Amino acid sequence: MKGYLHAGLGAVIRTVVKAHESVVQAAGAVLPPQFVLAQHAAGISRTLLLGAAANLRLADHLADGPLTAAELATRSQADEGAVHRTMRALVAIGIFELGSDGRFRNNRISKALCTDAQGSALNAALYWASGSNVAAWGDYLRTVRTGETAFDRVHGMSIWSWLRKNPQEAADFNRYMQEVTEVAAPAIAMGYPFAEIQSLCDVGGGRGTLLAGILGSNPNLRGILADAPTVLEDARAFLAERGMSERVELVPTDFFERVPEGVDAYLLKDILHDWDDARSIHILKAVRRAAKPDGRVLIVEIMVEPHDTEFLGTLLDVHMMAVCGGRQRSRDDFRNLFEASGFRLSRVVKIAHLMSVIEGVAI
Repeated sequence: MKGYLHAGLGAVIRTVVKAHESVVQAAGAVLPPQFVLAQHAAGISRTLLLGAAANLRLADHLADGPLTAAELATRSQADEGAVHRTMRALVAIGIFELGSDGRFRNNRISKALCTDAQGSALNAALYWASGSNVAAWGDYLRTVRTGETAFDRVHGMSIWSWLRKNPQEAADFNRYMQEVTEVAAPAIAMGYPFAEIQSLCDVGGGRGTLLAGILGSNPNLRGILADAPTVLEDARAFLAERGMSERVELVPTDFFERVPEGVDAYLLKDILHDWDDARSIHILKAVRRAAKPDGRVLIVEIMVEPHDTEFLGTLLDVHMMAVCGGRQRSRDDFRNLFEASGFRLSRVVKIAHLMSVIEGVAI
């Protein structure tokens, strides 16, 4: 029953997202095209306005009540005039409110920028507005012309090497990924029939956010968390806090080389979309070598078919192209990856938050 409810929730979310996109398209159909294009062209300003609000923790400062620009500037150690103009622009796009008394206050949207908000978007704003990300997108035209990854070209290294050299950006990025997973975990846990298996290895699962959610909904399941040693140190405390220490084994892993053996299924959430086909097959072959004869691999990602036009999936796809060198894939793409690495595509389970569980079975 719970799985059915979450499947229903997924359908509702997809419907709402589609309705929003339809409203935007309808507005574009009646507005002058020059106005619509100018709004889209100015999108970088919205990204950087949100990034400034996140860096200065403006929503946190307003959590206890309205403040003037001067008070906000003092608390955030910023320029009063610049803070006023920034807040005014954010109000204009629906983030924050400006009262008749000249004081700014949080609204439903800006509250999600608070550090302690449930499903906070703070680290999303920090990541998208980070200097390294904006610089990579600034060279996007050459990516379209050449097909080469902009981030590697601009920074002289991959995003993963960059994050290892820039620990603050890495921390913001990791928290962003954790926040995204925290929101999606309940739907994933209930949307796929994990009761069919007894053991699950989360490959590249970070501190174990998703694995803990799945184990919490499936009391007979045991887990393995496989990631880099430095990541697992953070995971140890998190899993203890969630009461999962006794049910999860931590295994230091380089998923390009090998993953733990002897489990029923291997879970990879938002791993393959970071990599091109050759590297993705390399990862899947490592999983296949470790898998049981009837073992499963579960890929959790947003699928994008060749003629899909949903905003989130298509935006994520071009971001993977520009920054990581990967892509969002279609059903046929996953079928081809599986067949090249010793699996067969067995089913696709759609869940909430526009994601799917793409299941492969060892052959």
